[in-house]
Amino acid sequence: MPLTMSFLTEDQIDLIERTAFRIMDEIGMQVEEPATLAALQKAGARCDEASGRVRLSEAQIRDAMAQTPKQIRLTSSTDRELLTGAGRQFWGSLIADPIVADFHEGNRPPRLSDVERHALLGDYLPRVSYIYLMDNVYSDLPRRQARPASIANFFSHMTKHAVCAPMTPADAAIWLDMAEIVAGGQSLAERPVLSVTISPLSPLRLDHECCASTRLACARGATFWALSMPLVGVSGPFTLAGTAALQLAETFFMITLIQTLRPGIQTVSCAGSWPVNLATGGVSPGSAERVLVSSAIAQVHRRYGWPTYNGSFSTDVITLDVQNGAERALQALAALMPVDLLMGLGSLGAGNAVSPELIVMDHDWIETLDRIAAGVRVDEETVALEAVRRVGPGGDFTADDLTLKLLRSGEYYFGGSFDRPSKPGEEVGWYQRAHERAERIIATHQPAVPARVKDDLARYAARMLS
Repeated sequence: MPLTMSFLTEDQIDLIERTAFRIMDEIGMQVEEPATLAALQKAGARCDEASGRVRLSEAQIRDAMAQTPKQIRLTSSTDRELLTGAGRQFWGSLIADPIVADFHEGNRPPRLSDVERHALLGDYLPRVSYIYLMDNVYSDLPRRQARPASIANFFSHMTKHAVCAPMTPADAAIWLDMAEIVAGGQSLAERPVLSVTISPLSPLRLDHECCASTRLACARGATFWALSMPLVGVSGPFTLAGTAALQLAETFFMITLIQTLRPGIQTVSCAGSWPVNLATGGVSPGSAERVLVSSAIAQVHRRYGWPTYNGSFSTDVITLDVQNGAERALQALAALMPVDLLMGLGSLGAGNAVSPELIVMDHDWIETLDRIAAGVRVDEETVALEAVRRVGPGGDFTADDLTLKLLRSGEYYFGGSFDRPSKPGEEVGWYQRAHERAERIIATHQPAVPARVKDDLARYAARMLS
């Protein structure tokens, strides 16, 4: 029983789409790299070489849409495989952010060991299908060692699909080199173990580094995640509908660019945005408007049939308090949006922090949502007439045959780390239980990463660091 959430009518989607086409046709994108400009001009875009402004016609955009695969295949070092487009959502967990919310130490900068710990968690949890490692610095590593050391550690401790967002073309090259090691000599188009996320600089600008990273990712065949995410009221218009139109226009541009560079390349589009609280200047991923604008964008993107992704679970606050829980519950509505891939298990603090306990707790949320989506089974067996006949007036169903038969059938979900005490006063707390479970997983889980992959990654990292 799929659960869905929608706010826009078809007429409203039509208006957003028309506006996005007009933005690309009348205003265009600022492109700041000659090679990218030349590729677009050769493909028929209207380019002003002096200013770098690129304008696209609706026909050119629709040609690119026609080349964009409607289903993609993602895999990993052990050939775990997921296929989008089958009506099932896939969830992704996080590895590192600028802050780690440590159970014992409080908020601190990330260390290299966090990469291993959080990769093990994501690898173990069954509803995590892919894992995202942000390019970061680590308090126990020199900056120049951060990229090769963290990527080698990441790939060596998980067997799920990897997602990255390289900060520079040099970082992109390291990611692609190491992903090709994981792919065992096959190209990333043949064995898609890595997705590369690259974003224009909203509004309507693609700088030299974004262009170079995009060309490199396309040349190497990595699955491309087109991340347009204008911030409502700052890098996007103040209105939710205006930001949705700008986001779609930038997506149209990125789709056209990457299909120009490599026709048929596997592509995923971002279907979300974050509002900004103009009173404080802070982004507000935990807000109701985040749900509204992201759901609207997701509805529009669903029209084109290409795979989409969006964030989930993040909160405005970094404290693990009632507001954090309330915002996570609100952002869990992302599961009702028409998107294929959802990102963000463990995120808090407006996307600036990650908590290993929250990775586990968010996974509990997902399993709960799965149970709700499964609905109520109603058939001759489950309406339980014979059970009622057996037990009769004043009886007890605890040991009835139907109870024993269906006890582990999934009729009830009491799993995860939720604290479900038998009586008041025995509570341990969800956070404490999630911490204990996370530590057990980290201490005992052994991912089946091939020895060849680990050895080759270590050698590559050593060469980069020498």
